[in-house]
Amino acid sequence: MSLAGQDRLYNVATTFLMRRAGIRGREAFMEVATYDEPRVTIKGLKGGRFEFPVAEIERLRAGVEYWKQTFYRCELRHNGRNYAFMILYPLPDYSDAVLHLAAEMQTLGRFDRVQRGLRWWEHLGHLLFWGGFGLLLAYGLWDISHFIATRPVGEQLLAGGLFLFTIYFVLDALWRWWRWYRPRRARDLDDLAEVLP
Repeated sequence: MSLAGQDRLYNVATTFLMRRAGIRGREAFMEVATYDEPRVTIKGLKGGRFEFPVAEIERLRAGVEYWKQTFYRCELRHNGRNYAFMILYPLPDYSDAVLHLAAEMQTLGRFDRVQRGLRWWEHLGHLLFWGGFGLLLAYGLWDISHFIATRPVGEQLLAGGLFLFTIYFVLDALWRWWRWYRPRRARDLDDLAEVLP
């Protein structure tokens, strides 16, 4: 069931950039309300407030942090200003808030601005670090293969198993990057929901 066209209030966690923009406190209320047009209002529990129309959202990107643990983030970019940049932790309202905003953007014909994944330097960092580490380890094992070939059969089997595990590690890092971290446009609300808790 779509939340578009409904007025809802969500409890979200704040970030340093949000607090620098004037939102005070570790948590805030985020209202997605229709009025004459869908609008987002964010009000800190200890003060501070800003609001803007959903139609002015330049990008909404939801992503899951490395190794799909318990840290999720949704970035809102508004009017070219980075202060409208939110980190929403997996509080009970997080998934509903992200899907509600995306549904409103879909209603306005702006779903092409909805993305999933990490920021470019984060997803590239994941790919280079984990993929590179695995390739380096695989190369090291291949490089000493002439030495391993002279060892007893048991040690050769152990080295072969380690090499296969390294290849698996590289493929797993690539799969996780492709599945969770690379930034791309969301195909639909169900596609977006895959990176939500």
